Amino acid sequence: TRFNPLAEIVRNSEQLALRNCKEIFRWDQWNCPTGDFLQKRTSNILDKEGAFVKALSAAAVIYSSITNCSGNFMECDCKFNVPVEDESQIVKCVDHIISLENLLVGNDNSAVQRALKHQCKCSGYTSACSIQTCWMLISSFPEITSDIRKMYDHGVKVAIDNSGRVKRNIKREALVYLDNSPNYCVENVIHGWPGMLGRQCSRRRTAESSLQERRSCRKLCRACGLKVKRERVVKEKPCKCKFYWCCDVQCEKCSELVNEFYCH
Repeated sequence: TRFNPLAEIVRNSEQLALRNCKEIFRWDQWNCPTGDFLQKRTSNILDKEGAFVKALSAAAVIYSSITNCSGNFMECDCKFNVPVEDESQIVKCVDHIISLENLLVGNDNSAVQRALKHQCKCSGYTSACSIQTCWMLISSFPEITSDIRKMYDHGVKVAIDNSGRVKRNIKREALVYLDNSPNYCVENVIHGWPGMLGRQCSRRRTAESSLQERRSCRKLCRACGLKVKRERVVKEKPCKCKFYWCCDVQCEKCSELVNEFYCH
């Protein structure tokens, strides 16, 4: 079978989008389950979560295309995060990326385009900066996901009139959706949605815990009319680790009693 670089990029981008979707919605009522993610990618129903999935999936294809850019796939030989001597190469690559982006999502103000940065550094011995070395930088995909999540948080519901036009003015970079989201609090047997009963939340309060995690018990349980149940469980974790030259680390297993919280 002949290798198809575009098909490989699409496959990899799907996993990239799904992985980041699960992470950023980990402590939300809708936590981006795999089956729901795949269904929303192709569904004609465009609720708020479906709009996010479609935007993130398109961004993942573009991001993967940029970071794997080669002359075999795209008409420009893009080099990102490394200096280039010919600045016209930067213009050519950006134009090509924007064309690809518009083809996929129809929006020239999307999160991926905002993630592209043109950076230059002055060279030489004078302060006139007559010689510059320039390169393109692109943000990490988790940063792009976070940007699309902000668009989701400020999403705008729109209606389509008989002529197929949107009935209200919206910002070009806004995440728009057409349909109301289902009630994620309750079980939906038809769509395989379990509801919030039995869902784990967190009361961890550390420097690493996000605001979403700190509010998760309130958002997942109490907002759905459920109580929070604490369970004491024994968990094993690596401990008493020793480093052996070179290069091995060996650890013992220690048990500890931890609190876990569930919607009840």
